[in-house]
Amino acid sequence: SGAEIKCHKLLLCSTSGFFFRRFIMESVEGAMPEVDLPDLPDDEELRRQVNVQPLFDLVRRYAYSGQSWEALEEHLSENVTGLYALAVLLEAKSLAEAAFAHLERLGLGPIISTRLLYIASLLQGSGEAFSSARERCQEVVRLGFGTAIASPTEAELICKMPFDILISFLEAEDLEVPNEGVILQIARRVLWRRMSRKEQVLSISGARLDAPELLSRAGTFEATILEDLPADFCGDISSFKVAKYAAATAAGEGVDIQDVSMRYPVGSVGPGHSGVVLVQLKAADGEVLVASSLPVDQLQAGPEEVLEAEAYAQGQLAGKISFRWQVSAAPEPPAEAADEGTDEAAPKPRDSSADSALSEEEANRILCAVRFAHLEHKELLEAVKDPVLLEAGAQQQVLTALSSRLSQYEQAGEDAPGAQAPRPSTLREPKAPPPPPSNQAVLPEVPALEATVVPAAISPPETGRVGSGMLSGASTGTPLFPCGACGGRGRMQLKQQEMRWCVRCSKHSSCQHMIWLPSCVMAAAVDGHCAACALRLGAEVRTLTIRVGRQHSVALSKLPGGVDTLRGMCIAGCNDTLSLLGD
Repeated sequence: SGAEIKCHKLLLCSTSGFFFRRFIMESVEGAMPEVDLPDLPDDEELRRQVNVQPLFDLVRRYAYSGQSWEALEEHLSENVTGLYALAVLLEAKSLAEAAFAHLERLGLGPIISTRLLYIASLLQGSGEAFSSARERCQEVVRLGFGTAIASPTEAELICKMPFDILISFLEAEDLEVPNEGVILQIARRVLWRRMSRKEQVLSISGARLDAPELLSRAGTFEATILEDLPADFCGDISSFKVAKYAAATAAGEGVDIQDVSMRYPVGSVGPGHSGVVLVQLKAADGEVLVASSLPVDQLQAGPEEVLEAEAYAQGQLAGKISFRWQVSAAPEPPAEAADEGTDEAAPKPRDSSADSALSEEEANRILCAVRFAHLEHKELLEAVKDPVLLEAGAQQQVLTALSSRLSQYEQAGEDAPGAQAPRPSTLREPKAPPPPPSNQAVLPEVPALEATVVPAAISPPETGRVGSGMLSGASTGTPLFPCGACGGRGRMQLKQQEMRWCVRCSKHSSCQHMIWLPSCVMAAAVDGHCAACALRLGAEVRTLTIRVGRQHSVALSKLPGGVDTLRGMCIAGCNDTLSLLGD
């Protein structure tokens, strides 16, 4: 913010390696004793966690108290994670260790460990000062991997981890996951966002919209490639896009829209493929004014063509957008310079930062971490058609896994020679998660990524507001999972109706989809997350805790050990446990 904060150099230098280096080791005689705080990396998650000015007030208080953590406790907000991040950035070893110890006392789970690990890797905290904290976080995430990836936010952070950390998870024998399909989904998502793919350049020019009242409010024109978008999808598109396949420019003046160019993967977008080219005009505050899905079935190399597409605002047809587009070859990356005195190119230094592009060798290792022989048959059949996995070279592994499955039948169920053993966690019976301890750390509320409603050109919503990402609904309650009956427009929510528990669609006025819980269920509450269904549906999926009434002896007899409560029950389609309790 440009604010000036006066401090004593000696106290700052004794607390922070960053200030010691700037004030003492790099000081210039006669220079003003002023130092700018280091800039935060341009990362949305980090900037949400680290509000520098109030957190630096805590750093100052810590330095002036003789580096006493007790001096901070009454001033701490919930965001100790942000304080730890700033301590890493300032190389304040004792403060980072104290903040981490505080989080451990509160209960260090896989969710908060994922955030801490991502932040530490992003800030490049190194040396003994932070190695023990990183190792502890890696252990917690590895042993609670299924819980971490059940949250879409944490799953995205894991996919962006530096390669060394990511591969240590995927190759771990003791990785805690419900099934191998979870690993396939994570590996695929990593490859999708970070692997080098066959690409071309799409240029959109001369765009015009016959809705001047909307153009007058426009600030930016954005084009985005959406892959894997389910049919009739309408909702948050953030999990279907990646930054390298998006571009934005100023909207322009009058009726003309500025030109924009971007890369796109030829294996997913174009005639015969399901990828979508979404264009949006946004106001200065980020509100989507109008959106349109361009006709990718006509996308092919050749001379510029003038095309038209319907444009939608707030779910209603707003007019037509006319444009020209042209496909051209993507430029080759610059050749590496040769070492002096040799004809050989110097080896390119390996990029170990968060969300860095994968080399061919790294992408292959990510793929090889998946134990294809232990995937479900349906997962193998889907994998053999997946464009991302095919580009990564998975076809041979999938075919080998299918062949070994046939061999198992022929050899009376024996494992195929050379096949990896299944991970131990996938062999255990699923257990209901224990209730969280009373002193479990309370995570700060983090604003969600901007959600955008896919325009009605893809799937016309019945009611909605483009720009906020929210679709109105009369029902309230915690969303469990997207409603399959209305194509994800509504969210299934836990309700009581006619003195009985049920799960019904939030768009109840237009979608009558409802799932009745067994009549023996006397109490129900939302508890945790289902990792398998979250990855399968591309959305957050919550689980239930249910209690069976004591008068229902038949239902109680089907529960283990005489208990009357079941936790971690998923009703999104991954199991049928509730059917055992009757109607």
